[in-house]
Amino acid sequence: MALLDSYLEQMEASAITIGKLRFERPKIFTNALLGAHEITALIRDTEPYERSLFSLDPGVGRPRPGPAPPAQQSAVARVLGPDMLSGIRRSTRGRGVDVPVLLNGAEKLCEAYAVAGVPERIRAIRKRHQRIAASVEEHEEKVLQQQAKLHRLQAGAAEDETETGDEDEAQGPTTAARPHDIDALEAEVAELEARKRLLEDRVAGMEKDLGGLLQV
Repeated sequence: MALLDSYLEQMEASAITIGKLRFERPKIFTNALLGAHEITALIRDTEPYERSLFSLDPGVGRPRPGPAPPAQQSAVARVLGPDMLSGIRRSTRGRGVDVPVLLNGAEKLCEAYAVAGVPERIRAIRKRHQRIAASVEEHEEKVLQQQAKLHRLQAGAAEDETETGDEDEAQGPTTAARPHDIDALEAEVAELEARKRLLEDRVAGMEKDLGGLLQV
């Protein structure tokens, strides 16, 4: 207890001394520190992505009073650059989105903000998009070919109905086979269109995955 008493006495004396100290009263707050100073001049050893977050554009004048844009949005715009940002905005104005443009933007963001696993996901989405886009193009070409063939058969069947009896007898076997051919082509076209819709749904799902990737 004797050792503890000596420590307690020292602590009590220190507390009394601190209590007797006099500090200056709080002064009126001034706006001396509210100027647009370059914050990177105050931060030592900043990384490139940190400078992109906090650096100021010397060519831009003092902003007018009003709601300031979010810091994250300005940082993303700074990293992407005006050309890439305008390309992304144009790609999202239409019915769908331009997946390659968004992937390029995501890759550029990953160069400044490294996130584990994102580059691999970008490469996987790009390969998947290329594979599905090629398949969609192939099915669209097949659908056009089958539709053209179907139109030719339907036009031939319509002409046969207006021909004379002798011509009908001469082309009787061919005309009898044409309805079956038309039904088969219609079924094939319907199947190709169903596959095309399925591929388009996959592309839409991939766009959702890409949207989640950009929000990481």
